[in-house]
Amino acid sequence: MAKQVDTAVTGTVGDVIFYKWKDKFCIRSKGRTGAQAPIAKENGGYFGKASALSKSFRKMLAPILAEPRSRRLMYRLNNAIYALLRERVHETVMPLQSLPHLSGMSLAEEDQVSNSLTGYLTVERTPDGILQLKVPPFNPAYMSMSDEHPFLHLGVMVVACDMNDPANGHRQYETGFDIPYVDSLFPSREINLPFQCLPGQLTLVVASLGYKNQQMELLPQAGRRFGGIIGAFWN
Repeated sequence: MAKQVDTAVTGTVGDVIFYKWKDKFCIRSKGRTGAQAPIAKENGGYFGKASALSKSFRKMLAPILAEPRSRRLMYRLNNAIYALLRERVHETVMPLQSLPHLSGMSLAEEDQVSNSLTGYLTVERTPDGILQLKVPPFNPAYMSMSDEHPFLHLGVMVVACDMNDPANGHRQYETGFDIPYVDSLFPSREINLPFQCLPGQLTLVVASLGYKNQQMELLPQAGRRFGGIIGAFWN
C-alpha cells in the first residue's frame, strides 16, 4: 500500500487506483482478477496434456505394472511428461531417442531399474524407425531363481501415444521370453520389435521381470516384479 504524495483524490486512471483508507489517501495497481498470464495458460495446457498422456500410457502398461493404480506412479509419470512438454520436445521435427526424464525411469518406486536386469537392457532405433532390443549376456543363477520358480520371464511392452490425441491415437505391442534356471552364461541376443516409431508420437519401451513355475505360470508371490522404461523416443 503506497500513500499519495501531494494529492488527495479517489478514482481510477488506467491501471492505477486512487483511494482513501483510514483517513489516508493511497494508491495501488489494478489487480488482474480473472486474467491469466500467457505463461500460466501455456503451463496449464502442458499439465492437462501430460495428464492425458500419462493416463493412456498407464492403461496400456497395466498388464506388466506391479501397481497400475498407484497414485505415486501417476504423479511421477505426469511430472516426467510435463517436464518434456515444458522443454518443447514435441516441437522438434527430427526423431529423438533417450528422452530425458523418461529414459531409465522405474515404474515401481521401491525398485531402482539399475538394480535389475532391465537396467542393462538397451533399445536402439534403426534408420527406418524399427526398434531393436539388445539383451546382454548374464547368468540366471544370480537372478534369485530357484527350483520352485525355475524360469525367469522377461516381458517387454512398446506403447505409443499421439501428442495431439492421447485418448485415441495410441498403439501397443507386447512380447517376452523365458529363461531357464541354469548356472551358466546366457548369451547376448538382439530382438527386433515389430513396432515402428511414427511422427507426432511419444513411444516408450518398458521391460519387466517375473518368475514362472514348472507349468510356465507367472508367480507374483515369488518376488518383486521390476519394471522400468528402457527406451523413450519422439517422432
